[in-house]
Amino acid sequence: MPKLELRYPELGRRLRELRKEKTDMSQDRFALYIGVDRTQYCNAEQGKCNLTYEQLIKIANGFGVTLSVLFETVNDTVNSPFYEIRKIEPNEKQH
Repeated sequence: MPKLELRYPELGRRLRELRKEKTDMSQDRFALYIGVDRTQYCNAEQGKCNLTYEQLIKIANGFGVTLSVLFETVNDTVNSPFYEIRKIEPNEKQH
């Protein structure tokens, strides 16, 4: 089965955007509020870590949005994080 790669910087920007728009919380406080490890959430906003489906659900619920809203961009163009998901070929090096 092919693996998928998601480029995280765009998702990180979206998380920061939603946190500032929907809450008045710091990264640390928001992570505590939703029950996600503080370091992992902070790294996610910087595009530096993988998030599980369960963590994405907690984050979306913390913002009071659906997963589809979580993955939208402001102008809803091809800048969406979903646009950057691509198939990794079996013999291709992963970054």
